[in-house]
Parts: sequence; C-alpha cells; structure tokens
Amino acid sequence: MNIRSVTLFSLLMVFCVVGYSPSAEAFRDRCPRHDVTTELKAKRSKTKFRRASIESINDYLNSHSVLAFVSTENLYVENQYKFSVVDIGGGWLCPKLEKVRSYFHVAASINMPKDFKKGSCEYEAILEHEKRHLKVIYDFHENNTDAYRRYLGIISRDVPIFKPVRTEDELRRDQMKIQSYFQNKYNALIHKSIEEMNIEQANIDSNQEYLFRNRMIDRCHDEDPKRPNRKSFPDHTLD
Repeated sequence: MNIRSVTLFSLLMVFCVVGYSPSAEAFRDRCPRHDVTTELKAKRSKTKFRRASIESINDYLNSHSVLAFVSTENLYVENQYKFSVVDIGGGWLCPKLEKVRSYFHVAASINMPKDFKKGSCEYEAILEHEKRHLKVIYDFHENNTDAYRRYLGIISRDVPIFKPVRTEDELRRDQMKIQSYFQNKYNALIHKSIEEMNIEQANIDSNQEYLFRNRMIDRCHDEDPKRPNRKSFPDHTLD
C-alpha cells in the first residue's frame, strides 16, 4: 500500500468517525420517553338514609316544592402523579412520569320526608322515585370505572416530552406541565360523563314522572281517604 492510498484510507476513516458518531448535544435535544403505569381504584360507599320534615327539606334546598331528594355527598375523581428525574449527563436533567394512580369515589344519601309514615303508600311511592335517582348515580360509577381506567392508559401513551433542563425549578415547571396535560385530558372525559348523568337525572324528573307521582298519591288516597291527597301539598314535587 503506497503512501497516498494510506492517506486516503485514513481520511476515509476520519470521515466515518466524524460523520456518524453522535455528538454530545444530540443527547440533550430531547428527554427520553415516559414509561407510565396507570391504576384506578373505585369505591362506592354505603347509601345513607335520612329523614326530615318537608319544611326542613325545602329550607335546606332553598326551595318550596320538594318532597324528597337524593344527594351526592361525595363524588370525586382524584389523581396522584409519581415522577422521577433522569440524569442524561453533562448536568442535564429530565422529568419522567412513572405512575398515575386515580381514585374514583361515590357516596350518596336518600333524604325522605318525616311527614309520611315509613312503609306507608305515600312513603313507598316517594321512595320508589328517589331510588331511580340513586340508581343513576351508582350506574354512573359502575359504568364509568372501566372507561376511566382505559382512558388513563390511552393518555399515558402520548405524554409530552420536553427538552432537558439544568435546575430544580425547571424540573418542577415541566412536571407541572406534564401533570396539567394529563389532568386536562382526563377531565374532558369525566365532565362529559357527568353531563350525561345529569341528563338522565333530568329525564327522571320529567313531566311524565310527575304525572306518575300524582297518580300514585291519588291511589294512596283512594285506598284510604284519611290519607293526605294531592290537595294537601299541591305544589310539592319529587327531586
């Protein structure tokens, strides 16, 4: 091999090394992808039953026409986020989302009037209506548990990746951005499902339902004329 060929070969080798070896800056251009595990824990508390006078019920609701109501005492979806910090060298740091744990809890109560004896025809008619409201709440919880769980996994596949940073403040800033992105996506599904539940609740309180309620009270009065009839509370409805 002559000198010229050796020189050309050496230049070629240098070109290969310089042209294809990754620079240090290449590692600092983008943080590694997140590897997120997700978990959802669902809980439904036991239904509470309360009784109060019709007057007290309406005072509580700031109303004048309610016989009974179902209240959602606790309905929340809460997320916890776990992050780690990846050191990619050269003093550059990356936030990495590792886990999202979600808690989906519901607790409800039925508030019935003392004005009717428990087990009476009127009481049972009112209770039947309120149980329909209660069922909507519990169906909402049961039907959306799997949907929320699946959506957590979907969101986790596309968590944004930021450029590496150097300071703790910058790390916390990007962690908050990641958390906000995840939470906003999740909230969109939650709000949509709650709106659907509210529509179902409103349908139960339709005019047809009130006609049914009035027929039930009329029937109770027909069975025993001593019982109150609709004229005793003409403006009161169920809720």
